[in-house]
Amino acid sequence: MIHFLNNLVSPDNCKMLVSEFRKQQKTRINADETHLLVNNETTYGFKGYGEFDKLLDSLKPIITDLNGNKKIKNVNSFVREYKNGSVLKKHVDRDDIGITLSICLFSNIRNEWPLYAEYDNVEISHNTNVGDGLLIINSHEITHWRDKLICDENECVIQLFLHWKEISFIKKSLI
Repeated sequence: MIHFLNNLVSPDNCKMLVSEFRKQQKTRINADETHLLVNNETTYGFKGYGEFDKLLDSLKPIITDLNGNKKIKNVNSFVREYKNGSVLKKHVDRDDIGITLSICLFSNIRNEWPLYAEYDNVEISHNTNVGDGLLIINSHEITHWRDKLICDENECVIQLFLHWKEISFIKKSLI
């Protein structure tokens, strides 16, 4: 299941989170620079903390509702900057994730850069503007990706990824 969530994060909150991202980028603490190569250079990303992780809790009621009111637990947040030439390869998420929300925090590109997904043998795509989110329920089963970003060298997109997992209750028989 895929849901487009318009204006999910306010412009002020996006600016605050981008500011936190830029501070983290300067120190390179918690950096994950091996994840994505662009033009033989790595882009900057890191596992979220603090203000990024707070969104896991504040958006949880919305996500729970869209997931049929099934209980979910927080997994993690992750933030990444994409520059000219960036590609998000076709993939499914790890099994310990199951619900992925991709939120655009910043974009100064002049063209669209949609997120694609293949759902029920149909390819869909949706562009996310600043503050918008795209929610993929069962992201560990649904293939999703972004094509190569074509933009000027001074342009970029910053995406925040929030991950949850549905809580499954398994009955154990007493023997």
